[in-house]
Amino acid sequence: MKKYFIIVFFLFLIIFNINSEESKKDIFHNFSGAIATGFNISFVEKDPSDHYSPKVLAYPLFYEMIFKFDYLFLKTINSTYKVGFGLSIGDSINIALYPPYFVSSVYNGFYNRVEQKITFANMFGNEANSSNYLLMEIGLTFSLVNFFGYDTYYQYSDDGFIYYTTLFTGPYLFIGSTIISKSKKLTNIVGGFLEFNFDLGKFSKASFVKQNVLFYMSIGVEYRIGHTIKQ
Repeated sequence: MKKYFIIVFFLFLIIFNINSEESKKDIFHNFSGAIATGFNISFVEKDPSDHYSPKVLAYPLFYEMIFKFDYLFLKTINSTYKVGFGLSIGDSINIALYPPYFVSSVYNGFYNRVEQKITFANMFGNEANSSNYLLMEIGLTFSLVNFFGYDTYYQYSDDGFIYYTTLFTGPYLFIGSTIISKSKKLTNIVGGFLEFNFDLGKFSKASFVKQNVLFYMSIGVEYRIGHTIKQ
């Protein structure tokens, strides 16, 4: 295992060339505020006693609003390619849309997710000819999640109120267009994201019917506006 860390370390030195004076040039720092919207779908494993429905069901559906801050570090590799990493932290509010065929009313509420992302970022585009770039980020999310709901039939609580805290993690993909002004004072990024989250605490006694949820898939659009600094 040690040899893999050594290989990664030397690759990092080669890519970013930190020992040369040129390493201080063509480095981009981007700071942005972002808003995103989309839908979050729960993929639920069916009840084994139900022989008439598919093995995996895609419900319930949540409407999602995300507010976050983003940071991108990018190093110019050649005239058309930049590589680096991204960090973000934000808050996601998910409101259930009351699917008519879901057997439990425990989802008739919302959940709040405080999430952090770390991504491997790639930017494509010729800076000499254009200020428009293609940005692609692949990474992982880590989230603290609080579910709130009301159990109409009192199946899972005495007073009907449901509260559940857990942790999510999973892969994240973003592809979008980046427009950097010539003065580097303003940056606009718009694109689409796809995110899969797995519940790390679903087998706890407090998880109720959420043990049947295989994963949560979030898909939507995102807009970032910020400032880019080039060194």
